[in-house]
Amino acid sequence: MQLDSIELYQITVPLKRPYGPPQYRQTALSSILARVWIGDQCGWGEVSVPLEPRLSEEWAENVFFTAQTLLAPLWLGEEFSLPADMTEKWSKFQGANSAKYLLECALLDACSKIAGKSAAQYLYPDTPGGFDVSAPKASQLPPLDVYLSFDQEDDFDAFYNRVAKAVKDGFNFFELKIRPGWDFSMVNALWSALGESMFFLSFDGALTEQHSDMLYRFRDFCPILYNQPFSQYNLSLSAQMCETLKIPFGMTDGLSNPDMLGLAVEARAADLYGFNPQRVGGWIKTKSQMAQCKQFNVGARVWSELTTPLGQRQMYALASQKNNAMFGFGDGQPPRFPVPWFDANDWFDALLFPTDELEKTDDGLQLRLSDAPGWGLEPDMDVLDDLTEQSFEIS
Repeated sequence: MQLDSIELYQITVPLKRPYGPPQYRQTALSSILARVWIGDQCGWGEVSVPLEPRLSEEWAENVFFTAQTLLAPLWLGEEFSLPADMTEKWSKFQGANSAKYLLECALLDACSKIAGKSAAQYLYPDTPGGFDVSAPKASQLPPLDVYLSFDQEDDFDAFYNRVAKAVKDGFNFFELKIRPGWDFSMVNALWSALGESMFFLSFDGALTEQHSDMLYRFRDFCPILYNQPFSQYNLSLSAQMCETLKIPFGMTDGLSNPDMLGLAVEARAADLYGFNPQRVGGWIKTKSQMAQCKQFNVGARVWSELTTPLGQRQMYALASQKNNAMFGFGDGQPPRFPVPWFDANDWFDALLFPTDELEKTDDGLQLRLSDAPGWGLEPDMDVLDDLTEQSFEIS
């Protein structure tokens, strides 16, 4: 196969309500789309990146420029058999994880379409696209449980009503973001709306040893997980509190560095490791990290920030893989941790991609992957034109 051309689109999608932590509320979703062409077959990829580098070192203009000037030119006109052949061409570049993930997703979409497989099936072998007769169809994989993530809002009544409606609609698993001043009183007031739903608390590494008593107090609410209570650099404190509290700890920061996973496991700093493939730098790297979790007998899960249905499909295809499981949690087949769900109709003023539908089952709302080739989604080109801030093509 040969990659013939690459297109990039920087888009802005208006949101129906703000998203993100109080220090950086986003009123629109900023994303970069990529389309690659292999002969007459094309593939799409997406990453959502803030307009300003206030929550991470990456931002939209930076990702667009990196993909345009550094990464895309190294792919153009190159012959390859597997996607890994192409990602190896970027080995000299450190970082640039969002731009790498963007182009890799587009390439995987095109390659899996050419192979006549869904992206989930194409990704199933240890080397994506490699021959594996045991690779199941997407429809044969277990459905994915989902959770909704709720962050601090200015209007608590609106926040409460949104959670109560979600419970009424059949959602039974939630992530609650803990912020300064948005902690015990929030969870306590929300308790009646949650009913018998399960939830976990996410701290974004904001706690220090002086805040450790907070975790004891939160324990009364019976969360199933404390996600990233402490900084990724304070592994010893995480290990100490994890052992003392007897509540599973999750870790999601710093896992773009393969060495960090080994250090955290050795320190016993967490029980469940969450991988955002955009932060890690692509599918191939993320699959390798998740395989390490299996060897270490610790859990692995997949997550992402707010994104369009295309970005969600990318995440779900990885979440359907065999190494996305809570190894070490009980006997038998390791359970899967739910994946985040963002309802496009609830978040976006403009629908660039068709939305997925959840199934109501005895176990709650679930998502079943499609057997359609690739990600199974194509953008509405008229909507894309309206949302595009800048574009680029190299051929």
